[in-house]
Amino acid sequence: MSIRRRLLRSALAVSLLISVTVSFGVILCRGFGWLEPWELAAYDWFIRLRPRASVSDPRIVLIIINEEDIHLQNQWPFLTDVTLTHVLKILTQYQPRVIGVDIFRDMPVPPGYEELKDILTSNRNIIMVMKAGGETSEGIPPPVVLKDTEQFGFSDILVDPDDVVRRGLLFLGDRGRTIYSFALRLALRYLQAEGILPQPDVSDPRHMRLGLTTIRPFGANDGGYVGADARGYQFLLDFQDAPGSFPSLTLTTLLSEKIDREMLRDKIVLVGVNAESVKDFFRTPYSQGRLAERDMPGVELHAHIVNQLLRFALDGNSPLATVSDLWEGGWILFWSVVAGVIGCWVRSPQRFFQSVAAGLLILGLIALFAFLNGWWIPLIPTALAWLFSAVSAVIVTTSLSDRLSAEVRLPPLPPWLNDDKHAIDIAQYVIETDEFVNKIVASATNELRRITDHRYVSFAAAVEAGGPDTLREVVEALYLQLKNDHHFRYEDERGFDVVTGGQFIRLPQHIAQENRGTCMDLVLLFLGCLANVKLWPVYVQLRLRSGNGDHEVDHALAATWLEEPYFNREVCLNLAHLHQ
Repeated sequence: MSIRRRLLRSALAVSLLISVTVSFGVILCRGFGWLEPWELAAYDWFIRLRPRASVSDPRIVLIIINEEDIHLQNQWPFLTDVTLTHVLKILTQYQPRVIGVDIFRDMPVPPGYEELKDILTSNRNIIMVMKAGGETSEGIPPPVVLKDTEQFGFSDILVDPDDVVRRGLLFLGDRGRTIYSFALRLALRYLQAEGILPQPDVSDPRHMRLGLTTIRPFGANDGGYVGADARGYQFLLDFQDAPGSFPSLTLTTLLSEKIDREMLRDKIVLVGVNAESVKDFFRTPYSQGRLAERDMPGVELHAHIVNQLLRFALDGNSPLATVSDLWEGGWILFWSVVAGVIGCWVRSPQRFFQSVAAGLLILGLIALFAFLNGWWIPLIPTALAWLFSAVSAVIVTTSLSDRLSAEVRLPPLPPWLNDDKHAIDIAQYVIETDEFVNKIVASATNELRRITDHRYVSFAAAVEAGGPDTLREVVEALYLQLKNDHHFRYEDERGFDVVTGGQFIRLPQHIAQENRGTCMDLVLLFLGCLANVKLWPVYVQLRLRSGNGDHEVDHALAATWLEEPYFNREVCLNLAHLHQ
């Protein structure tokens, strides 16, 4: 097998091995959860890049209790039972479809407890909150009067290790019974009037179907998560509405009763606190980034969850989907292999960096496009596999190329080369059948047509026609093709073997891969192109004084006979011999 083919196959094999190794290394790191923070940050970035709804959901209205409202109450607790009862009576007069109160009432806050009990039991469309608690925290029960009803839901919020909310919770198991979330209770009570009830999915009864959409439960390893707590029935939040986009009224405005009745009629009304003195704020994907919003109050976060459930049921929106672990692994491996091939073939530093940057850009756009269309595919592990595979392939294959090309040596070149032995030595490196040479000649055909005004459409026709002017046009076409399309970096001679004195050279394929060459490398490449089109190449060796005149320097030139010589056409000459 020729050295060129051995190098080519070895480089490809090494690149593939590197790609597979890198991809499995990245998948292993991902399996340990080391990439999860980056992947969740990418999820937040995609959320912020999504187009925000131009008009917020008109089905939801917030009644906000801010710092000014608390000061006007002039008491603590700021919302006694009598005040809360008064708020609920006003709201019921406006006939909202459902009222949600995001304020705990596990015990009386006198005065007015009896009146509060009466309004809660006489209005089934009022939903109160409770706290389910957990292993490290105590729960907070609902109002005693609602204990055995469906007029309460837990307000617990799932928070990731970086304190950001990205998931919603619909059900929880609590002492052998299933309890509903506050947001789900509100959504179901609203949808009940539309004739929509939760149903088991036809294809998988374990999944809940709500109106037009089946909500697949979140898995512990979905998307960028690794071993997440997937207890209960969870789903990924899309935060389609921007923070602060829901219509809202302050408590003081509501108590004045100077509002438009249609603003609340047949709506979901949530009552909650948005005051710094009451610590009920959560970080969301919008809390980060260059245009970071403030943390979101709990009542607004519940509104986002309710909004998403209504869009599932009534608008046919789908929850954000994730792909299987096998698909993710294949996706990472694919990009790693492509990067390895690029690292094997692209040797120009500029083109390599351009290729790597273009790949990262394309990968990011694909991931963003998928996200905008409801799919969360891995970005960070794929980008790392792409980057590491490309860089590793360049390092290893360049080292391999240098090692193998060092085996290609020419014997020492004397000042006057015109004997048959050296002609044969050099001629064997004029490789007219090389793939890169074939590519250059094929591309140069267009230059030939341009130079000859389409008198010749192929090199074969031009060479067959012969004549000094035509053959000069053939040579010019090949030269211009190399000059315009291949900007090789020239370097000094690579040195000589310390034992044999042999000159190290690059074969055409090495030049293509590394995008560089010495004087001798480039001359042999051009001679290969001349031989490919069936001209008679001549290797010319010159020895001249250096610029400062302190030593002699050898130079190589490429030439061709303008008519077929009467002796071996693959010959090495010096300038004096040419004059003869």
